Amino acid sequence: MKKAVLTGLVLIILNGCNTLTTTNVHRPDPLQYLTHAGYQRDLETVIIGNLPSHSRSQLEKMVIDSLVANYGFVHANFTTTPSKNHLAPYKIIFVFNAAQQSYSDDFCAGKGEIERREPSKKLFVTAIFCEKSAITDVAAYVDYHGKDKALNLAKAIDDLAQNLVPLENEIDIFNYKT
Repeated sequence: MKKAVLTGLVLIILNGCNTLTTTNVHRPDPLQYLTHAGYQRDLETVIIGNLPSHSRSQLEKMVIDSLVANYGFVHANFTTTPSKNHLAPYKIIFVFNAAQQSYSDDFCAGKGEIERREPSKKLFVTAIFCEKSAITDVAAYVDYHGKDKALNLAKAIDDLAQNLVPLENEIDIFNYKT
């Protein structure tokens, strides 16, 4: 009987300690970070990976045009060559064919790996908004063969740009969207 009472008291105390040490999870609004990083400043935009049918400058133009179309109200200068008017370490990264073992934080830190895939397979594209680590990231598989591959890629880049920074804080603690 003493053991049962003692066990009950220990459980009550531990439960009380758990309640006392529990903290609220605060998930910051990514739009606030984007506005802080980009308002009337250069916002570094990084393109990682190459595609056989698109030059680096074509990819840069597609990505930057999509970012401007979706976040023009921030008044940021999305650029691949930021000036001194850049708030480090903020940046937006678009990765084409990232290796499965690479994580968004790796790319934010400059350590991500690119996977070499056959041209006929689907293209894996990831968009990441970084501070020192990833604030948000979204990814998509793109049907990258046939006559519509350029159109499919443009649509995917626009969709990723649009969903990279939600315009409302819709993040649910139990439902992570990537």
